Amino acid sequence: MNSPSQSTSETHEFCPICQQKGASEWVTCTDFTVTHETFSIVSCNACGFRYTNPRPNPANIGRYYESEEYVSHSDTKEGLVHKVYHAVKSITLAQKLRLIGRLTGKRTKTVLDWGCGTGDFVGLCKKSGWDAVGMEPDEKARARASEKSSAPIFGKGEEIVSQNLVFEVITLWHVLEHVHSLSEHFSVFSKLLADSGTLILALPNSNSHDSAHYGAFWAAYDVPRHLYHFRPSDVTKMALSHGFVVSDILPMKFDAFYVSLLSERYKGGPSWKGWVRGMVSNFKAALAKEPCYSSQIYVLKKAR
Repeated sequence: MNSPSQSTSETHEFCPICQQKGASEWVTCTDFTVTHETFSIVSCNACGFRYTNPRPNPANIGRYYESEEYVSHSDTKEGLVHKVYHAVKSITLAQKLRLIGRLTGKRTKTVLDWGCGTGDFVGLCKKSGWDAVGMEPDEKARARASEKSSAPIFGKGEEIVSQNLVFEVITLWHVLEHVHSLSEHFSVFSKLLADSGTLILALPNSNSHDSAHYGAFWAAYDVPRHLYHFRPSDVTKMALSHGFVVSDILPMKFDAFYVSLLSERYKGGPSWKGWVRGMVSNFKAALAKEPCYSSQIYVLKKAR
């Protein structure tokens, strides 16, 4: 197994959440999707936040997405895991649409889907009467999203800010863990979100049962594409430091099965174990006092 070249990497000296210096090795993981290189995930000595360090710099991260295996950019349906992903996608898309409808009530129905991939959600919003806009930095995925959704799809957040647009809802469905600068992104979100608006973050939970079970094989570590590995407490701290508060945390129960199936494949185990582990993870999360599903939706509001 190889590590990436130092010339294409960058190292965090300070924790992305608490800004304190000093971190310890947490786990070493393999990029099972594209390169099979190894990457270290460290844990902040001060607050415990886990992040990939070192990591590919912005100029070189693109090559780690160049695979048909990366389903959110390719729409591939090859293999059992990706068939499962697409089988439940229509259900989860409908759930997401109902969620943003409930959160906005009768206000102006404006939504920005940040990191919209190939455009399924922004397209559904558009068809359902929302004034929907997407943002997708990957050129191929952006072209596909524009074709599928007939919604405006931008390549950079600055392009949207320049249009003086304001949104009642901004969604990031498994996107924030991919961005290099958390502070810059939250600054843009603050500009684009109405004062009464809602910021929705869907994130893997590195404190879930399936994470503990699979360890370095846990598919939602997804190094090096996932730069951060959030726990609920991390999201709360991050939100406060950028002028937001977490008003609700909701489960994403299907993710436990998808992630466990992928994790079993990485381990070389049978798929039935992934199904069982997904059920066990959801069952344990339902009994826990604190939110600990495999993936969770965080509902953020601007702090007043």
